[in-house]
Amino acid sequence: MLRQPRQVRGMAVRTTNADEADPTRGRIPALWQRFRQSSVAAQLAGQPVYGVYTHYAADATGAYTLVVGGALPPDGPSAPELVSVLIPAGQYLVFTGSGDIPAAVLGAWRQVWAYFARADAPARAFSSDFEQYDPADASRVRFHIALSAAVLVHAVLGS
Repeated sequence: MLRQPRQVRGMAVRTTNADEADPTRGRIPALWQRFRQSSVAAQLAGQPVYGVYTHYAADATGAYTLVVGGALPPDGPSAPELVSVLIPAGQYLVFTGSGDIPAAVLGAWRQVWAYFARADAPARAFSSDFEQYDPADASRVRFHIALSAAVLVHAVLGS
C-alpha cells in the first residue's frame, strides 16, 4: 500500500512493449542513458530513482509513457525536457528483481507479466506502475504494480 502520493520529475518517452522488444525501435535504453548523463541524475545522487510507467493507452499491449527521475528539490534542475508525474496513493503488488541491471529488470518484468497472465491473478489498474532503484543496492529493483480498485472492492466485500 502506498499511503502518500509521490511526485517524480524526470525525463520521459512514449513507447510500447512491442517497440521495446525490437532493439532497433526500443526507446527505453536511450532514455536511461540520457538520464544517467543528466544534471537530474547528479541531483538525485544517494536518493531513490524511479521509473514510472503511466498514461497507459489501454493495457500491457498499448502505448505508455515512462518517466525516469526522482523527488527533485524545488530549486532543482529545470529544463524543457523535464516532466512531472504523480504516483498515486493506492494498492500496489510489489515484485523484486536482483542481479545485473538491466538484465535483472527485464527478467523481473517477465515475471510480472507471467504472474498477471494467470487466471487467478488480481486485475492491474494500468494507471501508474513504478520501478524503485535503491541507491544502497545497485543490483536490486522493486516493481510496484497498481491493482484495480474493482479488485480491492471485491476483496473487501468478499472477506
